[in-house]
Amino acid sequence: MRLVITGTPGTGKTMLAQALAKHLNLAYYSLNALAKRQGKEGRKREKELEVDVAKLGRWVRRWFKEKRAFIVEGHLACEMHIPCDEVLVLRCHPQELERRLKRRGYSEQKRQENGLAEALDYCLVQAEAHYPRQTIVQLDFTKPLPARTVLKRLKRKKQDRVRWLPHMKKQLTE
Repeated sequence: MRLVITGTPGTGKTMLAQALAKHLNLAYYSLNALAKRQGKEGRKREKELEVDVAKLGRWVRRWFKEKRAFIVEGHLACEMHIPCDEVLVLRCHPQELERRLKRRGYSEQKRQENGLAEALDYCLVQAEAHYPRQTIVQLDFTKPLPARTVLKRLKRKKQDRVRWLPHMKKQLTE
């Protein structure tokens, strides 16, 4: 299995990827860690690293091309094509996402940006632009699922219908 897990920061990618890798005895890779290790993280802008996604994508494609079994996770994975069999896009209700990111110490601005990205389906839309649609499975991970359940859902290609925008509109009008 060659699995890519992507989604907005805070959706549960790392937790799930590590659980699946352990369950399946597969190599686990963090796209962020790979970028830092290979010096592809770009330049610092304020407190954040600015990544040259095109440059990172070219390196990542070459690096994963020969690998036969792995799980790689990262929010930038939706913005490039990594050779894989399946892509899992994790989603999370924006209110829960806000809570998770606040616990991590994200600034108010970053929490709002990520909440908006989640509400607008950013990672799903980007994944659909970079991977064949039949390889993509979208899961609502507001309440995390056990690794076995996720594997069953992947096998059956059972997707969740996720629509956060109506909720966000309602919040804005209240």
